[in-house]
Amino acid sequence: MNSDHLLRLLDKLASPRVLVVGDVILDRYVAGDVERISPEAPIPVLKVQRAELRVGGAGNVAANLRSMDAEVSLVGLVGDDSWGRDLCALLEETGADASGVVVDSDRPTVRKTRFMSGVQQILRVDWEEEGAVSAEIADRLRSHIEGLMETADAVVLSDYGKGALSDELCSYVLRLANERGIPVVADPKGSSYLKYKGATLVSPNRKEAELALGKPLQSDESIAAGARELSVANGVEAVVI
Repeated sequence: MNSDHLLRLLDKLASPRVLVVGDVILDRYVAGDVERISPEAPIPVLKVQRAELRVGGAGNVAANLRSMDAEVSLVGLVGDDSWGRDLCALLEETGADASGVVVDSDRPTVRKTRFMSGVQQILRVDWEEEGAVSAEIADRLRSHIEGLMETADAVVLSDYGKGALSDELCSYVLRLANERGIPVVADPKGSSYLKYKGATLVSPNRKEAELALGKPLQSDESIAAGARELSVANGVEAVVI
């Protein structure tokens, strides 16, 4: 197949409509140079040159899908704070529909600040609350999901274990999607994947798969066997490690 033919085929494809549900995170990078050790404690002193905000977590998934010309809607949580407003503004810049991002005044916007010297990360500071959301917030999330599911061609569950994707919400998303014949891809978190039962595809990395299986995966054969084991044990169609 030559490149011209491939481009003609791609031009015929409509932009898929993808619903992303999960933990949205604000990533902040603070970069500079370390030239001395603090006289107050044996720690490096970072002379800051620049700082940058980026979308992270499920927001990064949405941004990547937008870069591939997908039409993306996002459902998640932010706090009632300046960081949440910054994150929503960044999401709008990607072209994703962030109308499903719910403001929860009972928790902070999940954010991670990484302090960099050259290419070396010298410290990361996390602000987050991992507890369950209130019944009111859960109802608002379900309402957005139900409305946006009507036009979705696929669903992505982007789970970072920060509270947005409870077991109950995952079950709700999967039930709606399965009733409509919509494929669901889950990027998992934690040691049990039963919350993703009914998913089309679950995609842990090797470390995550080892945690879920409770054993090391040290060869291609063991990885393939582990993927099959996770698929059968958790009721998902396929697992890619």
